Amino acid sequence: MIDLDVQDTLSFIEPNLSGRKHLLEVGCGKGKLARELMNSGYNLKAIDSSDEAVVAAKTLGVDAQKIDFLEFKQAKFDAICFTRSLHHIDPLAAAVAKIDELLEIDGVVIIEDFAAELLDENGALWRYAIEDLLVACAKLPSRDTKTALQAPLRFWQEHHFGKHKISDSKSMIEALSARFHITKLEYTPYLYRYFVDGKYGLAPSLVLALKNWETKMIDLGSMKAIGIRLIATRR
Repeated sequence: MIDLDVQDTLSFIEPNLSGRKHLLEVGCGKGKLARELMNSGYNLKAIDSSDEAVVAAKTLGVDAQKIDFLEFKQAKFDAICFTRSLHHIDPLAAAVAKIDELLEIDGVVIIEDFAAELLDENGALWRYAIEDLLVACAKLPSRDTKTALQAPLRFWQEHHFGKHKISDSKSMIEALSARFHITKLEYTPYLYRYFVDGKYGLAPSLVLALKNWETKMIDLGSMKAIGIRLIATRR
């Protein structure tokens, strides 16, 4: 069974490939998405900066390589896909220059990421309260969520922009716009993805319920959508 987040990402990527078959996935993780794309007939190269992730991807038969994207050198690709990875790459200008180097003249850039800076107080509380609930139900390993629940938005911001120093969505969009034309930009549910990984043992129906709940909260205006889906082509 394909994980819900993989299904969602596939439903975004495939319609935007428009027949392109030679792909690069940057930030392949454990290779679940790459495997599905390969099974669909795409010629795919996958890279990640994590040794553990690359080993896991290779066990799925994925052509994965452990390397920093900025150091990657290979023939050009029809499409370059960043699956929740661009926010980690620094400097962004160098990342966009590398995309320009690796992309065919009529190629497409497909980015699925998140706007960490858009999360509001309600969204942060929802994210950490769900985690606390799952811990209480023994659905997640025991962990201390008290700090997060005391000041959820501050905890989120310090974790992402203090500890990990990721890029915000405005910076990613501006960097990409310097060399490419953004043809599509949409915001989607994202927080449910924190609970998809199989190591948590959550039933697919529970993950879907979390996604549907997040979607409803967004539709009601109770929290913001922070998932980003972006398509870019050459100017």
